[in-house]
Amino acid sequence: MKKSLKRILCGALSVMMVSSLAIERSLTSADGSTVGGSVTMANATFKNVTGEFDTSALREQYLNSSVKAASAPKYETRTVMVTLKGDTLVQRAGSADINEYLSSWSGEQAASKIASEQDAFLRALKKTGIEYTLERTYNTVMNGVAIEVDTKYVSKIKQMDGVESVVITTSYSEPETYKTKATTVVENKTEVYDTGIYDADEFAHY
Repeated sequence: MKKSLKRILCGALSVMMVSSLAIERSLTSADGSTVGGSVTMANATFKNVTGEFDTSALREQYLNSSVKAASAPKYETRTVMVTLKGDTLVQRAGSADINEYLSSWSGEQAASKIASEQDAFLRALKKTGIEYTLERTYNTVMNGVAIEVDTKYVSKIKQMDGVESVVITTSYSEPETYKTKATTVVENKTEVYDTGIYDADEFAHY
């Protein structure tokens, strides 16, 4: 019974789709305009009701429910970590002790080479006309720089020669404070000592 009903519904839907396509073609003239009046197809008569009913609510509900208007990206000046493709001091040290390597002649030469790579990147960045502020350089476990720059330039920086990756650093909101007569202090709303996490009595005998 269920299979028969399913076949009937599928058949009816197919007929409706074919009929709708035929009607649309019949009601449209060669120049794209709609032809008024009634159209007869086989044993059925259809009337053109274009413009007679307001279907905007139906279109909004069923056709646009999953469509969201694209919003313009928000750019701001942030600290950006730029990692270069050159090896770090740890990578250049290989199996050698890193502390000994850093204080050796080879380590000093490697550090100088990394500094040159970073200077070359910053010079190239300046030539592009991108304004930035250098905050810090890294060479031991990362060959890169931290710069303060407008985030609208991130995509352009990623495409520069010698750049491996560009990451916008995470920002955190300042903690809420409340004012007293004496001064402004940070409010601690959670009494962590009452939770018992610092209770070490059971380990006192060790």
